[in-house]
Amino acid sequence: MSQNTPQFRSWLGIPYATAKRFRKPTVVPFDSDLPYDKKGPASIQVGDTSWLDLESGTSEDCLNLNVWAPSDAKGPLLWSCIYMVGDLNTVQTHKSHPIYLV
Repeated sequence: MSQNTPQFRSWLGIPYATAKRFRKPTVVPFDSDLPYDKKGPASIQVGDTSWLDLESGTSEDCLNLNVWAPSDAKGPLLWSCIYMVGDLNTVQTHKSHPIYLV
């Protein structure tokens, strides 16, 4: 677990696969020893990228995800919501559609 707040826990920049140019992605096993305290790289974008949250820069190898969970979660299962950005030549990143934590 990387960050705690009174309401949420987060694990950031979890790599789920690695991709080499023009190759099929390869699944990456979960490494519980990594801190997961920093967002992973965003996908490479065209044009002005000043609006991007480039905490870890950009990369073609950007197959990572961020997870937030309630800090008081009980039980083994929680509901999940997954949002995949990109596709159809759109310019997007994990910051394009803010997530409102309620």
